[in-house]
Amino acid sequence: MPARASGERKAAMQDASFLGETLIFLIAAVAVAPIFQRLRSSLVLGYLVAGVIIGPGFLDLISDSKQVHNIAELGVVFLLFTIGLELNVDRLKLIRNQIFGVGTAQVVVTSLVIALIAWMAGFSVETSVAIGGGLALSSTAVVLQLLSERGELATRRGRLVFAILLLQDLAVVPLLALVPALAGEGGGFTSLLWTLGKAMLLLAGVAVLGRMVVRPVFRAIAVGQSTELFAAVTLAVLLGMSWLTATFGLSLAIGGFLAGILLSETEYRHQVAADIQPFRGLLLGLFFMTVGIGLDLDIIADNLLLVLGLVVGLIILKSAIILILCRLTGVTAGVSMHTALMLGQAGEF
Repeated sequence: MPARASGERKAAMQDASFLGETLIFLIAAVAVAPIFQRLRSSLVLGYLVAGVIIGPGFLDLISDSKQVHNIAELGVVFLLFTIGLELNVDRLKLIRNQIFGVGTAQVVVTSLVIALIAWMAGFSVETSVAIGGGLALSSTAVVLQLLSERGELATRRGRLVFAILLLQDLAVVPLLALVPALAGEGGGFTSLLWTLGKAMLLLAGVAVLGRMVVRPVFRAIAVGQSTELFAAVTLAVLLGMSWLTATFGLSLAIGGFLAGILLSETEYRHQVAADIQPFRGLLLGLFFMTVGIGLDLDIIADNLLLVLGLVVGLIILKSAIILILCRLTGVTAGVSMHTALMLGQAGEF
């Protein structure tokens, strides 16, 4: 009995700690949002600053944000889901050349250039390839949130940026499959083929079965006029698709995007978007704050010039590569520059 009571007290303390950290996140979000809105600055920056303030570098209010971070990652899933709702299959076909043309070229060329620079700096070939592949990717969450705030997702430059980001998310699959080979563990090529095969099988299954199942289910729910059931099924489709993509080696965000594409083919996409909007904003705010908490200000301060040099150098290099590739594919100078500046940073990969 004493052992059981001790276990119950420990579980209760863990629950209290989790709720306390969540409350701190929510208070921080409520505090910074009006300030940055009044300054007409992006809420992304506000949430990052809030994360830094409540993190170990300043107030040290959050000791372990892992649980909250796991929940906050769903914010990116919800963001891609709402974007998928705005893009049906026909619209995706219109940007397929940008996805597989400019997007593929950006990932390949940027990876090779950065890998070459890393190798010349003294890193091994394997490490250089890993560095190049990781830094070639940009932050989907940050960029799409900025485009959404500015109302640019439906513009030509917004579609180009989104197309490249979508290809980058897909490129994570072969990059992760190559990691064992780069680490000298063997089986890298076999793992790559197996992962790609699973991904193709999943995408084919979604395309075939999704339209056959999703629309009839939502029509049946609409007849009952139950808003709670409608929201529950929407969340089930979203989270279920994200779980499937993660199981098949793809990212959770890709699952959210595919779920959005499926529901965009139904006549209920506007209601779905309205139901999901509050979850998206809240979870995205938590996500960006956890990123701010993860910044080690002591390391940055001790190596300030090196960090600034690497960050500025990476942004200039990636932006230049993207600008050149866009211009070579016939994109106008203005759209090319906008795309380059949006995607010049490195992502969370």
